[in-house]
This record gives sequence, structure tokens and C-alpha cells, in this order.
Amino acid sequence: MKTNLLILADDLTGALDTGVQFAKAGIDVEVIISPELVKTSDYTRDYTRDYNRDHNRDHNPDVLVINLNTRHASPQEARAAVTNMTKTFNNYSYYYKKTDSCLRGNIGAELEALMNAAGNTRLPFVPAFPGLKRTTKNGFQYLNGELIHKSSMANDPLNPITESFIPAVIAKQSAVPVILVNQTFAIPEPAQTSEILVFDGETFDDLKKTANLLWENNLLKISAGCAGFAEVLMETLPFDKKPQEVVVNPSGNLPILIISGSLHPVSVDQIKTAKDNRISGFCFSDEKVVLQPQRLESKEAQTLLQDCTKSLLDKGVCILGTEASFGKAKAVQNNGAENIPSVLGEMTRKIIDKTGSLHLVVFGGDTLQGIMKAMRYNVLKPLKEIQNGIALARAQGQTGEGLLVTKAGAFGDKDIVSSIVEYLKQTDS
Repeated sequence: MKTNLLILADDLTGALDTGVQFAKAGIDVEVIISPELVKTSDYTRDYTRDYNRDHNRDHNPDVLVINLNTRHASPQEARAAVTNMTKTFNNYSYYYKKTDSCLRGNIGAELEALMNAAGNTRLPFVPAFPGLKRTTKNGFQYLNGELIHKSSMANDPLNPITESFIPAVIAKQSAVPVILVNQTFAIPEPAQTSEILVFDGETFDDLKKTANLLWENNLLKISAGCAGFAEVLMETLPFDKKPQEVVVNPSGNLPILIISGSLHPVSVDQIKTAKDNRISGFCFSDEKVVLQPQRLESKEAQTLLQDCTKSLLDKGVCILGTEASFGKAKAVQNNGAENIPSVLGEMTRKIIDKTGSLHLVVFGGDTLQGIMKAMRYNVLKPLKEIQNGIALARAQGQTGEGLLVTKAGAFGDKDIVSSIVEYLKQTDS
């Protein structure tokens, strides 16, 4: 029987950086950008046939990643999304709930929903991502060696972290008992009730030992964690792996458009550094984007469009964002903030209409979601990992030769923009 895996992610950048762990081993992976694109009218095994017909496909990917877009949803909405997708794809070999390595989102609700929908009483949860310095010790989550609620994540504009003890985070939304498993790598005897097993992890080798232990104990039917554990899951599950270097050769030296809607201080600092390195940047005023989304037809918007297009055609690179993502203003704190990703997406589409094919570099899952919707791309194909947490992908059905590079907002070196630009220029050469 063919081995297949369903990954349920809470945002789109996370869906890609998790899916790419399998793609880089030659495993066929597809990422669906939104659960709305999945038919949920009935939970039958005919879904795959319908999906193939609607998307002009003649095969099923080994790994299907669905972005549930639940990072900022209510716990009830998140629970329903996980339940619906797990039941829709009820014939998969394995299931993986991708969570945020900084503990943002609806972790307790989503883990419990996966257990219930899959009919499993034990769920191993491995939240560490040592490659990005997110580690777990004695059930506490750390960032760069600091308890995560005392790190920069405490000031996250949309999801400020106030708790580092993982059982406490889960308990906010779930009554399922949590059992801590330290680095002795010994799985406790099953309890009489359901339980979530939280595993420590400070190194990549720790994650490998955990994956092997879970495999030996038949506990990988369902599991949860971030892209860090997904990498060892790829090595552990019985996929037909064909490790290979992905060679991508677009024709010509394409312009590079960097779009940042991320408000995290790390991302803001990266954009500031890129501008200090003489990469041109143009931004919307956050307040006007929220209150007047129709301003894309305004004189100011037309000037912004012309400036971005000119920079791309003359200099080959440009940054587009908002005043908050550039560090020039505070983020908008009202119910209109959801307009920003869609406005950035529509402006990106207008720019591409003028420039033709180009490479896109996108910071932030919400921003990426807005751009993909504006471009009417439903399915993404991860190709390779440029660095830890930075995925290279292409949109299915995409016209032109451009590539997509994605990065979550909350990590990376100051000079990450220049590194990505240099990578894409070398790819074109």
C-alpha cells in the first residue's frame, strides 16, 4: 500500500517550510493554500478523485499539506478545521499537525481535534526546532536559550507569548492530560485515558532519537510539531526517497520583488537592513490601507505602482510593504487590519502585470496568503530549502519562470534579504 501523509498547518509559510522537508528528499509534495479549496460536503474516499478532476491532475501527491489558516482563528474555528480535514482525508497512512515553534496559535484545540478525528488516544508532540534555536527542555520552550515568553516573542504584535510551559499552553484549550518525556527517551506506559506526550529536544540528534523511538513503538500514525520534527519524520516514515539537488533554471535575469507584511521586530529589522544596503523600498500607509482599501485606484497608489515597477526594471530588485513593516509606524490596532494582506496582494498582481515574470520573496504567512489569493494560485509546489525555515517553491499553473521564496517573520539574520537576493541571482545565472 502506498505511504501518504497529510500535514495540517496553521499558516501558509509554515505549510511550505514543513512540506519542503519532504520535497528536498524527492518526495512528491503539494500545498493547498486554503481549506476553502477543499470540498467538505461529504467525507468519502471519492474526494481524491474529485480533487484530481478539478485540478487537472492524474496522480496523488505522497505528501499533501493543507494550510488551515487558523493561526489567528478562534479555538472553535481551529478545532473544526482540523476535524473537517482529518475526516475528509480519512484514508491517509499518517497525519501531522504542524504547529508554530514559538507556541503561537490554537495548539491545544488543534492537537485534541486531531486525536479525536483520527481516533487515537496518544499523540506525540515534538515542538523543538533546533535549527532555528527553538528548543524544549523539561517541557519549557526556549528561543536562543531564553524562555520564550521572555524573548522577543513576548512583543509579537499579533500573538504575544505569555507562557513557556507547554502543558500550560495546551491546557488553555484542552483538558487532555499532558505527559512530559525528557531526554531519557523512554515512553511511559499508556494511561487509561487519552494523553499528549510532549518530548524534549535540544539538538537535531534528539529529534532523530525521538522519531526512531516513536516508530519502534508504533506511535507515528498521528504526531505534531513544527518543521524541525518534520525533517526527521521524513527520514523515518517509509517513503520512497530520492535525494536530489533541485536544479531550477529560469530564463533571463528576472527582477526580484520582496513583499513584507510581517510586523515582527525581527522582520522589521531585516527590511531596515536591506534598505540600508541600498535596496529600494516603497510602502503604504497602514491607516489608509485599512480605512480605504479602494485606494489602489488612487493617485498615491498609482505613484507607488510606478515607483516599484521602475525600480524592478531599472535596478532588478525592490521591497514593497507597509509603514509598520518598514518600522516607520505602529501597526494598526483595529478590525480593519485584515485588509492589509489583500491590498499588498492586489498591488503585487498589478506590479507583475507591468513587469512580467519576476521572483517573489514574501515575509509573513498572512501576506503570502493575500498574494496567492490575488494571483489566483491555489496549489504550491515546494522545491527545496534555501536555509532553515526558508522555502523555495513554484505555484502550480503559474505562468512565466518566476520562483517564490517564503519566510516566516519571526526569525533570520539581519542580512537575510541580501542573502536571498544573491541566491536568486545565482539561480538565474
